[in-house]
Amino acid sequence: MDTTGDAVGGRAGDIYIITKFPSARHLQRLAKLPASVHEKVNYGGSIKSYSLQYKGRLFREDNLFPGAEMSMDGTLIAVRSYAGVYFFPRDNKSPSAKSLSNVLGSSPCKTYHDSNRGVKLDGQYETVDVMNLDGNMYVYEASECWNQNACKVNVTMTELKF
Repeated sequence: MDTTGDAVGGRAGDIYIITKFPSARHLQRLAKLPASVHEKVNYGGSIKSYSLQYKGRLFREDNLFPGAEMSMDGTLIAVRSYAGVYFFPRDNKSPSAKSLSNVLGSSPCKTYHDSNRGVKLDGQYETVDVMNLDGNMYVYEASECWNQNACKVNVTMTELKF
């Protein structure tokens, strides 16, 4: 969920969804459920029918992206692949700011978080979160308990240095 909105049509409360198509990666899309639609729903209620707004494709079609997260201040977007996390800085205050779909359609910043060490221990990661804690930005990841035995979910926390 975008908690801040942007200067080019995004609004605080908009929910963005990345679709995942393992057998047809070229069909991955970015879509939006506007706040103006879901804010009218009562707690515990549902929307009868709504077609998500198509917002474009992601920056790469050769990867699958099972998760994404936006920092609370809206300035950093983390997009998870199965091998690691890509980061997209976002200027959401400037009048010349790019829309979220343009941000995610362009190349990520050079910082890339490689998850391979954790994946070797925990199996596949499915989630990602970013958090500003005491002025430092961190990325959090959690495994999906892929071995189906008694599950102990390990969460890794790594400080980001840009």
